[in-house]
Formats: sequence, C-alpha cells, structure tokens
Amino acid sequence: SSLAPAGASGRLPTRSISMVASSQESTGMGDVAAASGTSAARTAVRAASSVRARRSTSPSSACADTLTPDHAAMIAKQAVFFTATAAADGRINLSPKGLAETFRVLSPSRIAYLDLGGSGNETHAHLAADGRITIMMCNFEQPALILRIYGRGRPVLPQDAGWGELAAHFTLLPGTRQIFDIAVESVQGSCGWGVPIMHVDHERATLPKYHAQSDPEKWVTKMSGRTSSIDGLPTRATDRFIAGDAGAKLS
Repeated sequence: SSLAPAGASGRLPTRSISMVASSQESTGMGDVAAASGTSAARTAVRAASSVRARRSTSPSSACADTLTPDHAAMIAKQAVFFTATAAADGRINLSPKGLAETFRVLSPSRIAYLDLGGSGNETHAHLAADGRITIMMCNFEQPALILRIYGRGRPVLPQDAGWGELAAHFTLLPGTRQIFDIAVESVQGSCGWGVPIMHVDHERATLPKYHAQSDPEKWVTKMSGRTSSIDGLPTRATDRFIAGDAGAKLS
C-alpha cells in the first residue's frame, strides 16, 4: 500500500502497528513441559506454534525497499532517534536526536530531519565524503520494535538550492543550520525484545532556548569557524542565523 506523505503541517499518518509483544503473548517451553501429559500440553504447543508463525510474518522481522504506512506510524510516535555515519577512514559517528516535529517522512523513499547548531558537525562531514547513513528508531514502550532505515543523504543548507522546498515541511527552530535529505535504500525491522521499557518525561528545550538567546552576528561567526570534523573532513557552514518560528515551543 502507498504511504501518504506529510501534509502542510508535516504530521505523519496515524495507523496502528500489529506486532507480537513477547512479554504478553509468548509461550515458553517450560510452560509446555509443565503441562505435559494433559490436554493443556496440546493447547500450549498450539499456542507456541501460533506465536512462532506470527513472529515469522511480523513487520518486526521484515525487510523492505521503502517505508510502509506501519513504519511511518511507528516513526511518528518516537521522541528520539539515532543516526550513524562514517567515511572511508576515521571514526564512526553515532548521535541521538530529539525535539518534536524535526523528523519527516516525505515519501516511501525519502526522509529528512532538521538539524540545529551544535558542538560538532560529524554527520554533515560524513555525508559529504561518503553519503551513507543509518537511522534507527526504537520503541521504548509496547510493542517492542526496532526500525533501521538505510540510505544515502546530503546536507542542505539555507543558502543551497532546494532549501525552500525542504524547509516548507518543517517549523524552523532557533539555530536551525541545515536539513538532512535522505534517500531510503532499504528498511529493516527487528524485535527489540532486549530493549527495556522506558517512558518519556518531557522534552529538553535547552538547545533551542540557547540559540534563541544568541546574538545573530556572533552566532554566524561562531558557526563559520566550524569547517571540519574531528577527523579533519571538510564541512560547510550556514551563512545566516535563523530565529525560528515565533510560535515554536521553547518550554
């Protein structure tokens, strides 16, 4: 089935994900042994077989070339995601990302995320040098699920052609320096049964608040001095300070 792209508000489609939660539905072999020799044993075996069959066809174990509506629904619920990049040599970078409404599914084969100024710019450097990127989403609540999106990306800065088209999908936050535009090459789900259950307390608004209080000229000067990665790979700096939407939530 087709995936409806984000609309003017950028909100993703809402659709439930059908999965098996191991903590609620799985039947262990110990249960079967305890019921051995009774009709309950046959029932337990059938239940275990049913769970295994559902596991084998669950979205959690599937690989796909593009994102599905179920993938998009799962992504829309996440408060954090992780990015991994590398160049031919040097360090592998792994970064956690947060802030609501900064990740967009633009189509089944295209995603993007908004990036604010920070102490480093490793993802930019690696994508400029190599292009490969992996995005990981992880359900910390039920149902258990890990989603990895493999693709090739590029940093798009405010001075670049194509900025306007990409920026229209987001509410720009104070300190926005670039948007990463990613072509999806493959998608893989995995069970996530070893990941603990955790609940989000609240968003950390420190980064957008910090940028909102910055002097625009000093901010641009500071960012213009960050032109290489920790391994010496070149990066490009944004040429302007973005104050962000006046209605952006900073609390």
